Amino acid sequence: MNKISDYISRKASLILITLLVSNFLIRLLIYYNTKFLSIGDYRSYLKGIELIKERGTIPLVSGNSLSLNSYIGYFFKYVLGNIDYYFIFNCLLGTITSYIVYLICLKLTKNKLVGLLTVLLHCIYLEFMAFSSIFYTPIIMMFLLSLIILLLIHYFNATGYKKFLIAFILLLLVNGTFYFKGELGYLWILLILFGLINFKKKQILIGFVLLGTLLTFSTRVLRFYHILPFKEGNISANDFRFFGHTLYGGDGGDGAFIYKENEEKYNKALSEYCEKNKIKNPTRIDKNNFHWEEVKNFITKHPFKWIHLQFYKFCRFFGVVPEGNSFKILVSGVLKGKTAITAILLVLPFAVMILLIVITFDFGSIKGRFNKPELLLMGFLVLYYIVASVFYGQYQERYRMPLMVCLLIPYLSWSLVKFNFKKLIKNKVALSLKIGVVVLILGIWAFQTYNALVVHKERYMGVIDKITIVK
Repeated sequence: MNKISDYISRKASLILITLLVSNFLIRLLIYYNTKFLSIGDYRSYLKGIELIKERGTIPLVSGNSLSLNSYIGYFFKYVLGNIDYYFIFNCLLGTITSYIVYLICLKLTKNKLVGLLTVLLHCIYLEFMAFSSIFYTPIIMMFLLSLIILLLIHYFNATGYKKFLIAFILLLLVNGTFYFKGELGYLWILLILFGLINFKKKQILIGFVLLGTLLTFSTRVLRFYHILPFKEGNISANDFRFFGHTLYGGDGGDGAFIYKENEEKYNKALSEYCEKNKIKNPTRIDKNNFHWEEVKNFITKHPFKWIHLQFYKFCRFFGVVPEGNSFKILVSGVLKGKTAITAILLVLPFAVMILLIVITFDFGSIKGRFNKPELLLMGFLVLYYIVASVFYGQYQERYRMPLMVCLLIPYLSWSLVKFNFKKLIKNKVALSLKIGVVVLILGIWAFQTYNALVVHKERYMGVIDKITIVK
C-alpha cells in the first residue's frame, strides 16, 4: 500500500492531467453523440438566443427566467459562429470545476490521493458528465460554487490587502450567481452564523460576520438599483415552494402536476379561492397568494403529512430513479436505445457512492477534524445545500449535483483514503448500525424501483417521447 501511495505521490501531476483530459473527452463524446438539446424548460433558454438576434436585447429577467445564459449562447452561436462552441465551453467548465475541487481537496487534506480520487469519481458520475450537453446553468453554477468554496478556504488565512481582495472577488462571484440561479441567496446567513459560532477566534468571527454583512448589503444595493433581477413589476411565480410543500406535484414534491387528477384538484381549489375572494381573472399575485394559503393550510392542518412529504423528498433526492435529463441525453445519444444499461450506468455510480459514504462514515474522525474551521465550514455548506436542495422547495434529481460534485464526493474520497476496514469489523456497535442503515437504504431503493417500473411505468418509461429533436 505504501508503494502505491509513493507512486501516486510521485506521478500525481501526470495522473491528474490524464484524469482531467479523460473528463473532458468523456463530456465531448457524450455531446457529439447527443441528438436532443431542447429538453423540458431548457428550450426557453435556447429560444432566448433567437429572441436576442431578432430584437437585439431581451430582459435579463422575465418572471422566473434568467436570460444571461441565453446571452452567452448568443455570443457563441452568432458572434463566434457555432452553437457547438457553447457546449465545448460547457464541457471545459465542467472539467475546470473538477480541477478546482481537486485544489480544494489538496488545500483541506494535504493529500494528493484524495484529490485524484475525487476527480476519478467525477469522471464516473455520469449525471455530472452528461449535463455539459444541456443548454442550462448547472455546470456554470458548479464552476462558480467550486471557485467560491476555494476562495472561502483561502479567506481564512489571508491578511491585509489579500483578505480584502478575496472578499471583493467573493462578493462579485456570489452576486454573479444570481444571474443564473438563486441557490446562494441565503449564503450570507450561513457566513454570519459560522462567524458567530467561532466567537472565540477573533479573526474568523470578524472576517466572516463582516463578509456575510457585506454580501447581504451589496445584494440589496444591486437590487435597489435594478442591476440584479428583482426590480418592481417583475412578479415571479412561487411554484418552486408551492410544489415543495403541498401534495399537488406528481408523486409528492415534484415541480409539476404530472397526473391529471392533481391538476383537476388544483383548478378546483383555485376556483373556490377566487370565488371566496371575489376574483374574476386571477393575476400572478393572486395565484401566489393562493399558493401561500395552500401551503399554510397543508402545514397547519396536516403537519404529519407535511413532515412525511419532506422525508419522502429526502429519500428521492438520494434515490435511485435516474436523473431525467442526463438519462435522455445518454439514451438518445451515446447509449442509443439502451434504456436499461443507461439507467444502470447513471444509477450505479451514484448508489455505490452513497453506500460508501455510509460504510466509511466515522463520527469520531469527523468530530476531530471539525476542530479545523475550514472543515467545519464545509460541514455547514453540506447542511446548507441539503436544506436548500431538499426542503426549501420542490424536488428535482438534478439539484443533488452541486452537493455531490463540490462537497460529498470530496468527503467520500477523504473518507475512503482514511477508512480502516479492520477497525470497523472490530467495532460491533458501529458495524451493526451501518448494516442496519444500508439495509434500510436498499429497502427504500427497492421500493422506488418498484414504483418506477410497475406502479408508474407510463410516467418513467415514456420519458423519451417528451424530447424534442433540434440537432
